[in-house]
Amino acid sequence: MKWGWAVAASTALPTMSNPDCATVDTRPSPVPTGTVGLFEGAHYYHCGAYRPEYTCKMRELGVPFCRVCRQVIWNRIGPLATLPARARTPLSVVARYPEHLDVFAVASDGRTMSNWWDQSSGWAGWFQVSGGLASPGGTGAPVTSIARYAGHLDLFVVGTDNRIWSTWWDRSTGWASWFRVGGLVARPGSTVNVVSRYADHLDLFTTASDGKIMSTWWDARTGWAADWFQIGGGVAANGATVTAVARYPFHLDVFTVGTDNRVYSAWWDERSGWSAWFPLPGLTCRPDSTVTAVARHRDHLDLFTTASDGKIMSTWWDARSGWAGWFQVSGGVASPGSPVTAVVRYTNHMDLFVVGTDNRIYSTWWHDTTGWAAWFNVSGGVARPGSQIAALTRVTEHLDLFAVGTDGTVHSTWWDASGGWAGWFQLGIT
Repeated sequence: MKWGWAVAASTALPTMSNPDCATVDTRPSPVPTGTVGLFEGAHYYHCGAYRPEYTCKMRELGVPFCRVCRQVIWNRIGPLATLPARARTPLSVVARYPEHLDVFAVASDGRTMSNWWDQSSGWAGWFQVSGGLASPGGTGAPVTSIARYAGHLDLFVVGTDNRIWSTWWDRSTGWASWFRVGGLVARPGSTVNVVSRYADHLDLFTTASDGKIMSTWWDARTGWAADWFQIGGGVAANGATVTAVARYPFHLDVFTVGTDNRVYSAWWDERSGWSAWFPLPGLTCRPDSTVTAVARHRDHLDLFTTASDGKIMSTWWDARSGWAGWFQVSGGVASPGSPVTAVVRYTNHMDLFVVGTDNRIYSTWWHDTTGWAAWFNVSGGVARPGSQIAALTRVTEHLDLFAVGTDGTVHSTWWDASGGWAGWFQLGIT
């Protein structure tokens, strides 16, 4: 009996038998409403087939689903409603257009997962992307996503074999199968960072198993490059990520933490190729620190990272004056391993997010007329120690935030200029 788990030991089996198999049994139920048992007459048969309750919405539209139907429905919906995520594996969020969000995470069992929100329908629920699995090494390889245009997504991850894998989604075809990008063996759990300098081009960056800083590229005209190559002899500290930013279509700036725990940079320009790596002096980082870089306009860069003692540090570069010195941002200190997330809503404003030493979710902002604000806790939010806050802006006066909460599931909140900060909610299905 499929639903034996729901039948009480005191319930007679069969609970109700049809005395005349030539017709529907219309007698009243011999047991109280809601009793689960064996009621003869199911699947369009008068006899020989049984249903779990006397009545159910599957039999009569004007009544509720029976207990067994409710459980079967929940068994299908339940996995979509919450996602037990890897605690410190970064989330990836992209807005293909202002009324749509795509969120990517890694489940606690390594599955590469996604959820999406649309203004017209709400949250869709979590699903595994084409059967993908992420490397368990380090803090666990994140899924990196990018939208080259509104109807297309590209995804990258380090797989369980420590090779680089990719898939893509297109509005016309849906999700493709995962495929391997070149022959590189990456550090277990490495991050693959990707930049789209224009709609038909991708540049990828990651670390090899020996720490070498590696890159490859794809172009719509020629496909994938022959294979991965090392950038200027650079080697990253164990656990460090490689960050890249395109200030304009024919220029790249790349940052990492070197083996001496200092921040290093290199750049590529279409006219001159790759430069040599050079240190940004005056700061010693944690070996696994992330260097976050944003370009508020094409002649300016802002960098954020964490010092060896956890202080949240920043510097900037401007085409007119070069590099500034490092400074601590409003006295902030990060949870060990927590990266700093930066969002530029317009050219003279930045918003920062981080997990603090008390594991609460903090934010500050910079405006060109007022400078840096004090750090504040975002709507009472608390995250897993050392985890990351994913943030993006779909429109200038709106922010969306995502984090792995203390319960191990993905949570979200939002800020809008018209209403301020909303409360945190568990990300699942609307």
